[in-house]
Amino acid sequence: VGLPEGCENFDMLPSMFAGGKFLYACGMLQGPVEKLLEELKPQASCLISDRCLPW
Repeated sequence: VGLPEGCENFDMLPSMFAGGKFLYACGMLQGPVEKLLEELKPQASCLISDRCLPW
């Protein structure tokens, strides 16, 4: 999505203008994370998240 390598948190972004790209990238994780959780054995009993991952 055009973020520099290593931008894993809001405080690591090069500028506040990269926030939109960061949220878009977080949204791209939904499918892979849901698939991983479905396939996990044993299944997870909880998931800790934050406002960047509202799904």
